[in-house]
Amino acid sequence: GMRYWPTYFATLRDRLVPGGKAVIQAITVPDAHFDAYRRESDFIRHYTFPGGMLLSRGVIAEQGRRAGLSVQDTFAFGPDYARTCRIWAERLDAAAPRIRRLGYGPSFMRTWQYYLGICAATFATGRADVVQMELART
Repeated sequence: GMRYWPTYFATLRDRLVPGGKAVIQAITVPDAHFDAYRRESDFIRHYTFPGGMLLSRGVIAEQGRRAGLSVQDTFAFGPDYARTCRIWAERLDAAAPRIRRLGYGPSFMRTWQYYLGICAATFATGRADVVQMELART
């Protein structure tokens, strides 16, 4: 959650020599939607990652700046991750007989199909992104 962000970014800074760089990868929400996202909950935050909180690119930049880090470069690939989630859902369907033999029932399958479907749609529509951000110690 948010309360850990200052510690996380300070730890990154402390592990770098001046001018040193680190690349982080994060699932993000658009800056324009961050405040609404922060105030609300959803299926994923309730069932999959309780207590979790995504950042936005702007929040990463601001948290980094406060810790003495600056953004040097950014690479985003949310649409690729949407495709990955769709492929995972297909593979989950294909593995259904084996999953049932392991003792997992229809509820388990529905939960994970729903999760993967939400993720695929969210990344495909730009409501979330996957970014790699290069941060440098200033």
